[in-house]
Amino acid sequence: MDQEKQPGGSTDKLRVVGCRADWLTVAFRVDIPPHTLDQLQARAARAAEVGSGVEWHLPNGECLALLPSRRVGWYRLESARCAAVLDVYGSGGWVLSVDLSGERMARQSLQAALETAYALAASIGDSPDAVRAARVRRLDLAVDVAGWIIRRDDSERFLTRRRATIASWTEDGAPVRTHEVERRCTGHTVCPGAAIMLRVYDKRAQLAHLDDEERTATELAIWAENGVQDGDPVARVEAQLRGDALHEFGPELASVRDNPRGLPSAVDALWQYIVCSWARMIQPGTATRRTNCLTDERWSLIQQVRFHHRADPATRTRRVGRALAAQAVGCAVSALADAQLMQRIGDAHGAPLPTTEAGAELWARHVIETIMYDVGSAHVDRLIERFGDAPDARQQAARLLLDKLRGAVALRS
Repeated sequence: MDQEKQPGGSTDKLRVVGCRADWLTVAFRVDIPPHTLDQLQARAARAAEVGSGVEWHLPNGECLALLPSRRVGWYRLESARCAAVLDVYGSGGWVLSVDLSGERMARQSLQAALETAYALAASIGDSPDAVRAARVRRLDLAVDVAGWIIRRDDSERFLTRRRATIASWTEDGAPVRTHEVERRCTGHTVCPGAAIMLRVYDKRAQLAHLDDEERTATELAIWAENGVQDGDPVARVEAQLRGDALHEFGPELASVRDNPRGLPSAVDALWQYIVCSWARMIQPGTATRRTNCLTDERWSLIQQVRFHHRADPATRTRRVGRALAAQAVGCAVSALADAQLMQRIGDAHGAPLPTTEAGAELWARHVIETIMYDVGSAHVDRLIERFGDAPDARQQAARLLLDKLRGAVALRS
């Protein structure tokens, strides 16, 4: 097949030369011993004094670099195996976030990366029992294809669900962001900034732009082991999933977000969902409807990739976001203040407004129930007045409703 019929390279020259998890971020709830916090504060003071990173030795003997920071209780840690942020005042108790970037993931399996993250959390807590919970915040899956030449008109071949096409950064309005180097198109990003993103880009061009010799050497060595010659084009197809997206998948993957150790067995189903169900490249003009067009032969190669085993695409249920109770409380407070009714609500509660989400829910429920009782009681009074001379059945129904309202208030108080 010639170049015009098959843009981006002939399929007989295309071949997968690498697939792996390319980024992993795991957050932990960890009970940190007081002596560990004292050591951190002392070393952080030293780092601020010298203006550079200082060594910090964990109880298991591992040595980390503690970087200087102006934030109280916030520490940036780095080692050859991972990078981490320790935030003593982390929201919801998620005090530790461990990042394993592409360079650190290049030579280890996803399972090994997870063990590295858990080991660091246990060491900082001085015991595995100190790790109370773990959560996946980000996972990148990457596939390298030799012989794939990135072209500008590839943006016209992307087919995504309408709800996924949330942004447009190209001149022709296609739902992708186009990257250029010296007026040459080097890649496309589908749904930038979303919970699920997909990138297809020239990996050699990206490495040249980063100017990172160590990272470039690592990638070139992996390609050479798979028969890639110097100068051969290599494209990377990369899917990025954030924790919120992981939480939306079907029952078989529902627990993965809060059970990171289950990720290795789930990556193939996630990959198949993204490249088969969520987005794909098509051959425009092969059908009257774009959804019925044939899959681009390059994309067919991507769909055949297996990280560990064959898997059907995972199912995903999008959850429509709702306003948080704290947001509702904020709107209510603003409206009450504008109507000069804050004193009435404050007297009803006898306590300051809540600052937590759980407290906001209780406060909002109390306000709603108070209003419902006031309105309901007035309505019942009108019913009793209206049906005062009516048969006993109507009077009994009205009095029963009043008793239920009074009972609800008694339980609430």
